[in-house]
Amino acid sequence: MYRFIACLLLVPAFLYIGGLVWFGMTLPTKVSNPFQKTDAIVVLTGGVDRIDTALDLMRHHRAQKLLISGVNPQTTLKDILATVSVAHQNLKPSDIDLDYRSDNTFENAQQAARWIREHHFRSVRLVTAHYHIRRSLLEFFQTLPDIEIIAHPVVPRIFQKKEWIQDFGAVAVLCREYHKYMGVLLRHIWSGNNSIQNVGAVVLAIRLVPVLPVRCADIAAHPPSSDFEKRRV
Repeated sequence: MYRFIACLLLVPAFLYIGGLVWFGMTLPTKVSNPFQKTDAIVVLTGGVDRIDTALDLMRHHRAQKLLISGVNPQTTLKDILATVSVAHQNLKPSDIDLDYRSDNTFENAQQAARWIREHHFRSVRLVTAHYHIRRSLLEFFQTLPDIEIIAHPVVPRIFQKKEWIQDFGAVAVLCREYHKYMGVLLRHIWSGNNSIQNVGAVVLAIRLVPVLPVRCADIAAHPPSSDFEKRRV
């Protein structure tokens, strides 16, 4: 009897560990179509590399407008541009909007959806950390089922080392994100919403491939390091 109970307790543990290993080993690190233009770019704050990547895409005319979502209310666009590459400081301020309302990924998706609809955009490139892209796509695909979303994962510096698995900080970030991702995934599965958009989002988020499909619309995942970014979940 005790052995049976022990086995029952071990099953969830093995599933959890197996899921965490899968999550870490299949992090998307590449963009399949980095040169494709979209109407807009949305970057989620949480690391300087994300902002720099989004601004570089704008500098190379990959989109008409950029939304930086999750900005500290006390920060201006001038403050942000002062922290990035000099090459990006010549961008037109009128092409960049700041979202001060969002405190988490769910709110990022809600505010970005409002901004996208106000500008009548039909396609958007979503820029965020590679460990955060799956959860972000789940939220964005649910709020923007009729918009083409291009996933643009950015590999943070802490994960660029070959031995990142030995870095306690990197592992802690990964574990924290895995918990959040599973929470959002279960919310989508148990929400009772069986629409094709919801099913497509779930399928997208659990694909077992290292590089995520970049077209969400074809289907019908660490703490901030800059003062201008909000604490996010």
